[in-house]
Amino acid sequence: MNTHIGTLNAVITALAFPQYKINRSIEFGCGEFSTHLFHDRSRDHTAIEVLGTSNRDINLSWVDKIEKQYSNSNCFVYSNEHYDVIRNFKGEAIYDLVFVDAQWLRPELVNEAFRHAETVVAHDTENVDHGYLDVQRPDGWHQISRANLGDQDPFGAWTTVWTKVDRVYNVLKLLGCIECAIPRGQA
Repeated sequence: MNTHIGTLNAVITALAFPQYKINRSIEFGCGEFSTHLFHDRSRDHTAIEVLGTSNRDINLSWVDKIEKQYSNSNCFVYSNEHYDVIRNFKGEAIYDLVFVDAQWLRPELVNEAFRHAETVVAHDTENVDHGYLDVQRPDGWHQISRANLGDQDPFGAWTTVWTKVDRVYNVLKLLGCIECAIPRGQA
C-alpha cells in the first residue's frame, strides 16, 4: 500500500468524526489506493486524472487501468489540457478535502484549493520538481508534513497537509507529523 494512505485516512477520520464518511472530496491524480479510499470514505467524490498535452506525457497503461477499475463510477474525469483542470476547478464548489497527487500543476492546484476547502493534502511534497515551494499558504492555515512510514531518509517521500481545522491538525500532531515548511529534498 502507498504510504500517504495512512495520512489521508487520519485526515478523513478527523474531518468525518463522529461519522465514517466525509461529504465531498476531490482528487487530482488518481491512485490505486487513494481513489479507492475516497470512494469508500466520501459521499460524493470526484477523481480527476490530469493527463499531458502530448502522447509522451500520457501513460496509457495507467489510464486504461484506472478506467477499468472505476468504469462503474460516475466520478472519474480526466483532461487532456493542463489548464482545463484549473478552469474546471475554479468556481464556488466547496469540498471537505482536496487531494493533489497529479502529474502536472501541483502548486497551482494546491493554491486554488485553498479557496475550495479547509483541508488540502498533497503527496510527494519533498520533490522540488513538482514546484511545491510555490505554494502560498494563506494566513490562519496550519502546514504539517509526514514522511513515509518506516522511511528513515529525511528526504524520502513526504505528504503535506494544509488545514484550518484544529481537529485535523491535532490528530496529525499525535501521529508524529511535524509543522514545517515544505521539505527541501533532492530533485
